[in-house]
Amino acid sequence: MDKDLEFIYEFKNKVADEGMTYLYHVTDIRKCDSILENGLLMKEDKIYSTTIPINNEIISDPIGFIEEELNNNSVRIKNGIIIIGCPKEELENLVEDNYNEIESWNEDFKANYVIPSEYIIGYINMNSKEFVDNENYAYFDDYYKEY
Repeated sequence: MDKDLEFIYEFKNKVADEGMTYLYHVTDIRKCDSILENGLLMKEDKIYSTTIPINNEIISDPIGFIEEELNNNSVRIKNGIIIIGCPKEELENLVEDNYNEIESWNEDFKANYVIPSEYIIGYINMNSKEFVDNENYAYFDDYYKEY
C-alpha cells in the first residue's frame, strides 16, 4: 500500500467514532513524546485556548491538512500534531488542574492546567506523515473502528 494511503487509512480509523470529540494541537516534534507521557500542558483552563477541533475537511484530506500546516508561516517550530480524543460527555472536564511538577514549555511559569495523557491518541510527524500511538490512551479498545 502507498505510504500516504496507509497514513490516511490509519488517521481516519483513529478519528472515526461519532461519540467522541477529536481535537489537535500543533507543536514542535521534539515535545511530542513528552506530551504522550505527561499530557498537554496548558496556560489556561479553556480547552480551545490551545486546541482546535478536527473537522470533516481535515478527516477527508489529512495529507492536504498537513501540507497546509507545514506551509503556514508561523514563528514557532511546528512539525508535530498532537491528536486528542475525548468522549463527548467528558469534554467539559477534559482540562484538569496540573498538580505535577512537570517542566513547562516556558521557564517563566509552571503550566497550571493539563489535558491528561489518557486523552492523547498520539501524534503525527508531519515530515514523515507517520502516526505514533500513545500507549496511555484510554479509548483505543472501545473506539478503534474499521473505516
